[in-house]
Amino acid sequence: MKYFFWTISITLFVVFLVLFWITFRPIKNVTAEDVVQVEGIVTDIYQGSGNDIYFKIKQVERPFYINRGMKLGLYLDSLNNTVLNKRVILHSIKRWTPLTTDGIHPHISKLVVDDKVIFNEIEDQ
Repeated sequence: MKYFFWTISITLFVVFLVLFWITFRPIKNVTAEDVVQVEGIVTDIYQGSGNDIYFKIKQVERPFYINRGMKLGLYLDSLNNTVLNKRVILHSIKRWTPLTTDGIHPHISKLVVDDKVIFNEIEDQ
């Protein structure tokens, strides 16, 4: 009985570690094959924790974000003038996690407004 308990405990712990790693692994070296396009109208822009900049898209439940956008030289005032209430194309990470079961991670790798690139971290573009 003790052996069964330890086997189950270790198995569950390993599964937890794998799911944790899949969910929270860093996003690095993004290429064009790693992203999916999301189009919509920006209804709200706000600063989150860690200097992240969040974008709320009309008819999309979850917000998208630019990781450490404030440290990368993006400012809320200029983004409000450039992006707010306009149709944008977001290039978001394609990655399944337990928190993003649709395969679209809310991390923005490229932001385009009126055919003008506002932000881009995709290496081969």
